[in-house]
Amino acid sequence: MIKVTVILALVFLALGFSAASFADNPPCIPQNLIAVTDDDNPNAGLNTGTIFQICPPGVIAAATLPTTGTGLGGGYFAAPRVSIAANDACIFIADPGSNDIAAFRRSTASLTVFVPAVPFLASSPLLNGTYAGIGLAVSPKFLYAAYSGSDNIASWAITPNLPGKCSLTLVPGSITANPDAVAALAVSGNGNTLVVSEPNNEFLDSYQLAGGIPTLRSHISTSSCGFPAGVDIADNGLVVTGEATLSQTYCTAALSGSTLGAVNGNSLSGAGTAIGNLENPIFNKAAYTTSTGYVYFGMSGFGGGGGFADPGFTVNRVTAGVINPAVVSFYDATVNPDAPIYGSSLGTSTVNALGLQGVVWQVDVSAALTNTVWAYTVGVGGGPITPYARLLDPNAPGWPVLSITAYPLR
Repeated sequence: MIKVTVILALVFLALGFSAASFADNPPCIPQNLIAVTDDDNPNAGLNTGTIFQICPPGVIAAATLPTTGTGLGGGYFAAPRVSIAANDACIFIADPGSNDIAAFRRSTASLTVFVPAVPFLASSPLLNGTYAGIGLAVSPKFLYAAYSGSDNIASWAITPNLPGKCSLTLVPGSITANPDAVAALAVSGNGNTLVVSEPNNEFLDSYQLAGGIPTLRSHISTSSCGFPAGVDIADNGLVVTGEATLSQTYCTAALSGSTLGAVNGNSLSGAGTAIGNLENPIFNKAAYTTSTGYVYFGMSGFGGGGGFADPGFTVNRVTAGVINPAVVSFYDATVNPDAPIYGSSLGTSTVNALGLQGVVWQVDVSAALTNTVWAYTVGVGGGPITPYARLLDPNAPGWPVLSITAYPLR
C-alpha cells in the first residue's frame, strides 16, 4: 500500500470554544438517541463533528463540535472515525488529515452540552491516518485507534476524572504494527479483545488487551467472504464484519479468549436483490448482552468494479449467539424520492424512550441530498422500519460525510 509520512499535529482544544448545545431546539430526549458525524472537513484546522439528536415529534436537532483539526474530505467510507464512550461522557473525533484526535466531555451542568477536553499532544510520527482515515473504538478506560497511513494501531488512556475528563494520553508501548492498512475496529464488551479489519489484505486481526497494550493473537483470512469492512463484537465472542464487494454477504467468527476461530462467509436471504454492499453490521443492546436480539446490516450501495447497488439496511435476528441470515425487515433507501446512491449506516441507537426497538442513522450522499442525515425507527420485533426525520448536516458542504455512529450501543 502507499505510505505517507506526515508530522503529527498538536491538538489544542482551547476551552474558549463555545460548547455544543441543543438549547435553542425543540425538547430532546436527553440521554438516548444521539448520533455523531465526523464531518471530515479537508480545510486546515476547520474540521468539526456534528451531534444529531431525536427531538419528538419528528424532529432532529444538530449542534457543532469544532475539532481545530483537518479531515480528508471523505476518507475511507467503512472506517468509523467517531467514537462515543460507553458511559456517554466523552466524544472522540478523528482528524485524519492532521493525524490527531479531538476529545470532548459532557458538561456537568447539562446532559446535552459537550465542551472541549483538556488539550493533549499526539507526538509519534508512527501515527499516520492520511491514507484512508483513522478508525476508532472505545472502552471505558481506553480509546483504540487504527492509523491507515502507517498500518499501526495505538491505545490512548482516557483521563477518568474532572477537570481532565476525556483527555487522552498515549499509552507507552502500545503502538503496534499491522501487516497492512487498518480501518474499522471494535473492542469487546469486557475490554479484553480488539478486532481490526484489513480491508485491502482480506484479513481480520485480534489482539489481547492488558492495560491498554495490544498483543496479536490472530491473523485470519477473510477470503471466504471478501474484503472486511465494519466490525462488531457481541459479548459472547461472536464477531461479525461486512465485506465490500457489492453483495449481501458478511463474515462471522468466534473468539476463544482473544483468539479468532475460522472465518465463515454468509449470505442474507429475503432482502430483495436491489440493496447491496453490506459494509457495517451493528448488534443491538440485547444481542450484545444476552446473545439474543438483532443485528443491523448497513448497506453502502457503493463499491469497486464500476457497479452500484442501492443503500439501506436490514434487520436480522440473533438467537443464542447465532445470526439468522433470513431478513426480518429491510429498507431500500432508493424508495425515497431523492434516490440516494450511497448510505453509511454506522450508527444504531438501542431501545429508547420512543418505545421502539431502535433508531438507525444513515448519511445520504446522493447528488440531490448530499450529507443529509436520516433517522429511521425500528419497531419492536425488528420492524417495521419507518423514516423518522432527516436533517442536512450544517457543517459539511462540498465533500461527502461518510462516518456516523450513535449512543447508546451497549
